[in-house]
Amino acid sequence: MQAAGDSLRSGNLSKENVQGVADEIGSATEQLVGELKGLDEPDTKSGAEAKKALDDLGDDLQKGIGEIQRASEETDTPQESRKALSTIVATLGQMANEFASTFQPLEQLDPAGELEQAFEDSDACKELTS
Repeated sequence: MQAAGDSLRSGNLSKENVQGVADEIGSATEQLVGELKGLDEPDTKSGAEAKKALDDLGDDLQKGIGEIQRASEETDTPQESRKALSTIVATLGQMANEFASTFQPLEQLDPAGELEQAFEDSDACKELTS
């Protein structure tokens, strides 16, 4: 995704480039959503609430991908490409905020550190952090 972002920053706002960036963002996000939804519910007091929060985050991220894909399809002119890029950047910012707003409450659900330990012990989570 870094190379795609660099290409846009260099001013290459061709339809193919904008759609390529949207596709890369979509693929990476879909992989993340799949991994989040694939996590088992932690066997802790707050495990069900934590799992729901992660599933809800996945749903929100998928909505963001849809917005990005729709914006990237309307890039026939340079003006449309600039508008699409603006939408993509704004949507990515919103998705980042959703990510952060999901994890802050998760920390509060876990005063004893059970969830943190469950995530650290999960093989699926180890793949995300390595």
